[in-house]
Amino acid sequence: MPMLEVNGQELYYVKEGVGPSIVFIHSLGADFTMWRDQFAAFEKQYCCIAFDLRGHGGSSYTGPFSVGDLASDLKAGLDKIGIHETHIVGIAMGGPIAFSFASQWPDMVQSLVVANSFVDMREPSKDRIENTRKRLEDMSMFEFGKEYAQTRLMPDTPQDLYTELAEAIAEVEPEAYIDTLRAIFETEFTGELSKVDAPTLVLFGDEDTVTPEHHSMMIRDGIEGAVMQIIMGAGHLSNLDKPAEFNAAIAKFIESLES
Repeated sequence: MPMLEVNGQELYYVKEGVGPSIVFIHSLGADFTMWRDQFAAFEKQYCCIAFDLRGHGGSSYTGPFSVGDLASDLKAGLDKIGIHETHIVGIAMGGPIAFSFASQWPDMVQSLVVANSFVDMREPSKDRIENTRKRLEDMSMFEFGKEYAQTRLMPDTPQDLYTELAEAIAEVEPEAYIDTLRAIFETEFTGELSKVDAPTLVLFGDEDTVTPEHHSMMIRDGIEGAVMQIIMGAGHLSNLDKPAEFNAAIAKFIESLES
């Protein structure tokens, strides 16, 4: 497995294709495998890169961290593999990581696509961390992952994706999962939004009940010039529910910047 040592961590990553780069940032509990359809769609024209974030997939976990730490890991990893500018696609918790990255290293970001994400989840998630911690005392991460998949994916999404998501979550240590929840839900990211100056596309699945539409509207309104597009029939993980529509939106957006 390709591994990088950055910031005292070992990060697993995949890099496929040639051309301008696109970095994909996964959702809570997931890993690089959630981007399989995107790699297949873009690797003939682009260099597709995905890291497993701290505590996820094949990457290490050494204790509590912040979203800023995850953005720093991404920067250090890209430096090590020689990527100096890139398009960035982040879904769900990948959004705040993308905001943090783009606000600190704007010259590296050619464009930003943020899907099913949020700026501030402190209030609706106030009890979620403790409730999740208690649940994980009584069930395995795979059992938790199966329940999670049922609440995040649409009924017509292929069943093998339900299993893959559950299996990815099963690889996350309970404490790493809780620390990730703290990192993404105990901070608001409005300040980072105002510093993003890259062309930005905000994607929203019209069936997303986890981060309803007003969250995406806050992102759109917080980044100057950002545009928003709705993916019909998609839930919180729109790239898994509607990969063709998700890919088409990204392709059209990036191509519009190159013309």
